[in-house]
Amino acid sequence: MGNIQRAIENEIERRVRLENGHQNAGARRAMVKMKREMAEFRKELRCLKDELAEISEIVSGTARPKHLAVPRVDGAGIRKLRKKDELTAKEFAAILGVSLETVSRWENGKQRIRSAHKKAIANLRNLGKKAIKKCLPKQ
Repeated sequence: MGNIQRAIENEIERRVRLENGHQNAGARRAMVKMKREMAEFRKELRCLKDELAEISEIVSGTARPKHLAVPRVDGAGIRKLRKKDELTAKEFAAILGVSLETVSRWENGKQRIRSAHKKAIANLRNLGKKAIKKCLPKQ
């Protein structure tokens, strides 16, 4: 008799849990939606704070405008960009208007990259393979 009673109690508990789960499903969905919205608001708030800090720096005169900033480019980045866009060092040099030796020295860290070239390289990063191939001089 004890086994039957225990089985009935277990079944009742199971059904109560199941019913509570169904009743709470809508609340859970609403909570998940609210958490997503909160995450989006936090992200937007961070962006606004960054923008405010940038504006404050510009107003105070301590900021350097982004369009004047020199992008970070190093030899390893040049090699990686070339390989990604399937360019030879000679083709890369032709696009930038420098010699093959210059590209080689940049990649090996033997020569510093001038800011004008850094900006040009940064612009190449934003182009796709086809657009870069169109930049190659006609031979």
